[in-house]
Amino acid sequence: MSTCTSRFALLIAGLAVVAVPGIAQATQESRRGMIPRAELTQVLDCLTRSGQRLGLDPSFVDDRAFKVRYYYGVRDPNVDRENELHLIVYGRDGESALLYELLVTRRSDCLQFEFINTASLKPSKGHWLVTETLGGVYSYKRAQQLVDFVSRTAPIEIPRTEVVKSCAVCSYR
Repeated sequence: MSTCTSRFALLIAGLAVVAVPGIAQATQESRRGMIPRAELTQVLDCLTRSGQRLGLDPSFVDDRAFKVRYYYGVRDPNVDRENELHLIVYGRDGESALLYELLVTRRSDCLQFEFINTASLKPSKGHWLVTETLGGVYSYKRAQQLVDFVSRTAPIEIPRTEVVKSCAVCSYR
């Protein structure tokens, strides 16, 4: 009986060793495209600071919460970087949105956000259409591809009370 129990224990231990990497990999894959909420609130802090070049006008977003969708990381390996964030912020009217493309860098205790591009969006026939962006035709096509991709992610509401002044550094190309 003890031999049978020993074999069973070894079998279970062996399965655990095989299963744990699979669980870790599944968890890592489910987090792909994610950024910690605290970092997302710091991006919104950058966007809502007065005098920011690409900032959000306070009248654009809802008084109670920000509605956003995003993807963090490499979507297109030929263009994107591992620290790239693609963020859509929806307007309070439901008829407008903004796309932000930025890099997130960790510097000592504070984060640095370098805004690369932005685009204005309007709904059209069930999806969001880029109406204006910085740059030329390539920038427009890329922005539309990002909007189409990010629009398939889950929407998130972030209460304005969570967006507080942080030590984040905001810069624009």
